[in-house]
Amino acid sequence: MPLLLLLGLLSACLLAPACRAPGADAGAPPTGSWRLVELAGSDLATLARAPELVIEADGKLSGFAGVNRFSGRAVPESLEQGELLAGPLAVTRMAGEPQAMEVEQRFLELLGTRLQWRRRGGELEWLAGGDVRARFVAVP
Repeated sequence: MPLLLLLGLLSACLLAPACRAPGADAGAPPTGSWRLVELAGSDLATLARAPELVIEADGKLSGFAGVNRFSGRAVPESLEQGELLAGPLAVTRMAGEPQAMEVEQRFLELLGTRLQWRRRGGELEWLAGGDVRARFVAVP
């Protein structure tokens, strides 16, 4: 009987949001198009165009980083488990406004790290160490 009780408690914990990874309570992986609205340490208000990210179900990543376009892949299994783990990215190398270049560098550096994701309605957040590092809104 104690074993059944333990299994029941474990099952209840796995279903509770507090017991799961940050992205796990958000449902399906965050596929679709997203526009960056907040990036830790960067002022996006002065940009002519904000970075955008497209995440496909097979893990393909592509988008606009602030000046240049990029493409690559995320591990699909990590997306399903609430993490964003991107592989090497191919990035065009054009020069642009200094502010846009700085945002692009920060964005691509962040994309190159292991992140957790959390989706809330029409927003997507990237987290590292429990802190929100970037926030996106869905692009129709």
